[in-house]
Amino acid sequence: MRRHIVNRTNNPLERFHRELNKSLRPHPTMKQFLTTLGILAREYVVQRNAVIAGVAVPPSRSGFVLPKAPRLPNVTDIEDSASSHDSDSRVVDEEADSERYSTDM
Repeated sequence: MRRHIVNRTNNPLERFHRELNKSLRPHPTMKQFLTTLGILAREYVVQRNAVIAGVAVPPSRSGFVLPKAPRLPNVTDIEDSASSHDSDSRVVDEEADSERYSTDM
């Protein structure tokens, strides 16, 4: 048995939109659109009532594991580079010499 890959989402609206697009052809007539919308709405009502009545159970979600936090060095362990103490090292603003454009029109 082959399963097709389906993009899954936790957002019910995105899921409904995906199912609606799957059920319709491009540029449906108003009658086709409303008929398909009614069918999908009835399916959702039946599914919801089955879950409420206990006939069907909602899908169980597997737990997830968060990755371990990276270990950062202490601030006292960080050494300054030699270039940070140079008196010649200064930040040059290249835009300081350029003309300023007026936004007034």
